[in-house]
Amino acid sequence: MNCAERVDDDDAPLSVEVPPKSGLSVETTPSEEKKKDKEEKKKKEEKKEKEEKKEEKKEEKKEEKKEEEKEEKKEEKKEEKKEEKKEEKKEEKKEEKKDEKKEEKKESKKEEKEEKKKDKKKKENNSGLPPGWEQAIDAHTGKMYFFNNEKGLRQWSFPSAEPLPDGWEEHIDGPSGKHYFVHRSTKRVQWTRPEA
Repeated sequence: MNCAERVDDDDAPLSVEVPPKSGLSVETTPSEEKKKDKEEKKKKEEKKEKEEKKEEKKEEKKEEKKEEEKEEKKEEKKEEKKEEKKEEKKEEKKEEKKDEKKEEKKESKKEEKEEKKKDKKKKENNSGLPPGWEQAIDAHTGKMYFFNNEKGLRQWSFPSAEPLPDGWEEHIDGPSGKHYFVHRSTKRVQWTRPEA
């Protein structure tokens, strides 16, 4: 019976039938309900804490991954820098080699110039030519001739600043092109010009 039934007897207690609610038994008391509510709250809170912990762990993992990625990037950058430094060193070495080659070329050119100057001086000294005179080989005859551009002179015989002492003659050594001197009567031969 769903509704309350009233009894005419005044002395009899009023009895009420309550339909059962889902999940609650008819015999539950308010203190039991409070307990159940507390337990449910506790379970919800525990569940919530577990979910929060899971989320925290997820966040921690994300942070760890980020840190790992940062470290990897740092390592990559370090490797890139190492490679760049290696390349820079290679380039520096190449530049140094180029500079060394340039210096070597400069030095060899200087040496060549110095050698030419020395050869020219040797020719002048060895030939015993007076100042302003030079010697060359005639292209047609292959013989040596002498010229002085300042004075506008050309001649086959060796020019001398001073005449040779009596009895001396000047000759040119064919293979070396050097001048030597011969005394006619004594047959004495020497490379240095005889003094008067």
